[in-house]
Amino acid sequence: YDWDVANEALADGPNAEGAEGTEDLRNSPWLRAAGFDYLVTAFATAAEVQPDALLFYNDYNLETEPKRSRAVRLIERLRGAGLRVDGLGFQSH
Repeated sequence: YDWDVANEALADGPNAEGAEGTEDLRNSPWLRAAGFDYLVTAFATAAEVQPDALLFYNDYNLETEPKRSRAVRLIERLRGAGLRVDGLGFQSH
């Protein structure tokens, strides 16, 4: 099994309204409510609930900048927090 744990969390353009550390992220209700931690919680919960599932981050336009670099930074940040991210989906749902 696999999960698209988070989908389209990255901003397409500048996110000037984002709190510090969230500049790459889409200004969504989830981001406004919990900050970057909503992604941490999502990946941690998915790994806990179904430890054998592959965990993916999914988005679009990842073949171009600045989104490609934002995706790399996001995955590095999640992995740096000790979270498992098994893959990156390009509109894979």
